[in-house]
Amino acid sequence: RAITAVLTHMAWSPHSEVFYDSLSIPGVDGTLRQRIDHPRAVDLHGKSGNLNGVTSLAGYITTASGERLVFTIISNGGRHRTMMMFEDYVCRNLLDL
Repeated sequence: RAITAVLTHMAWSPHSEVFYDSLSIPGVDGTLRQRIDHPRAVDLHGKSGNLNGVTSLAGYITTASGERLVFTIISNGGRHRTMMMFEDYVCRNLLDL
């Protein structure tokens, strides 16, 4: 909830554009460069993370219908690669909404 609350707050902040532009874009840069193979992946701006069996992905997705969503996915206790694949799957589906 805390991560989602920060992202929601920043979406309404006077600094929202700078913050949004600082996040990684799948297939383009940062920690998401090799992730979320989708034709509209550039409509996702986020930050990934991992530590001791926990992976996460959080940020903003603009859906196919033009709605901007805040999302946070945190996975614990699974295989690292499997959890990342699940995060990417969820994001691809949100992009198609």
